[in-house]
Amino acid sequence: MPGSPIHQLIGTAAERRTVYVSSMFLVTPEECAVQALEVQTRGFQGDEVHPPGPAALNLEVYAAVRCAVGSQLSLMTVPVATHIYEEALRVGRFLESLGYLWFEEPVYDYGDTIAHQAGHSGRRNRGHRGGEGYLTAQFIANGAGDV
Repeated sequence: MPGSPIHQLIGTAAERRTVYVSSMFLVTPEECAVQALEVQTRGFQGDEVHPPGPAALNLEVYAAVRCAVGSQLSLMTVPVATHIYEEALRVGRFLESLGYLWFEEPVYDYGDTIAHQAGHSGRRNRGHRGGEGYLTAQFIANGAGDV
């Protein structure tokens, strides 16, 4: 047992894990696409894109990254509370069309107004993973997100 890694001492759950890269904050769609290609070339299974904003530029980033890597790399995004609610809905639909897996923290959950809007619009904010913001409970209570 001396010299054994900790995971062996406490019981190894898995020998390998799938990991993804949380990308750098870059400025242009081209820079984001180049970075995603590097992520793919290095053998990672996914890239979590941090677009520069505003929404129009973010859409260009999302499309450029998907075009660069094709369908073989899982893509996710975290725009970090840069959208208003209605804009986030439009961007989310665009991301769905490109096959992105999640759209994390698109709006700042600064009051139960957003949670209420999301829950009562007939649309679920499926990309909100929960736990990051202050009002996760309100999002869940209003049926606005999946955790």
